[in-house]
Amino acid sequence: MRAVNVALSDKPGRLDLFLVNKLNIGAATTVRYRGGKPIATVDARPLTGILTPEELSRLSLIKVDVEGAELPVLRDLLDNLVVEANPDDDLDGWRNKFERLRAAGFVAYEIASEYDKAWYLNWRRPSPLRRVEALPEHFQDLLFTRRQTAP
Repeated sequence: MRAVNVALSDKPGRLDLFLVNKLNIGAATTVRYRGGKPIATVDARPLTGILTPEELSRLSLIKVDVEGAELPVLRDLLDNLVVEANPDDDLDGWRNKFERLRAAGFVAYEIASEYDKAWYLNWRRPSPLRRVEALPEHFQDLLFTRRQTAP
């Protein structure tokens, strides 16, 4: 495992970083319209420009949670993606991406999450994945996989 000090994006460059909630630095975003305070400008690269070929060859799962910038990141697809989908950010864009992934052979599953620190810290058996045929209307973690049964 290694840490890389860059933002994840659809193309190389630099992105402005905005702090939306000063009590949660993890809610920083590169999405200007979320109304955050500018805090930095950072280097950005697509996932395939961050991971080495050896890392890509070992990759079996990716969770994308980039506070509203998921759609550009999805332009750099791999076989299994876990993404935090928020249709409120761009409903038409998310519908389009959902349908394009399905047309490319991906199957979508909802992943249970309560987005709460206590929920994440309490061990529990994994919840069963629920296959979805249409983009959920609410904020939801989704697994996109080319496997026809849940991994």
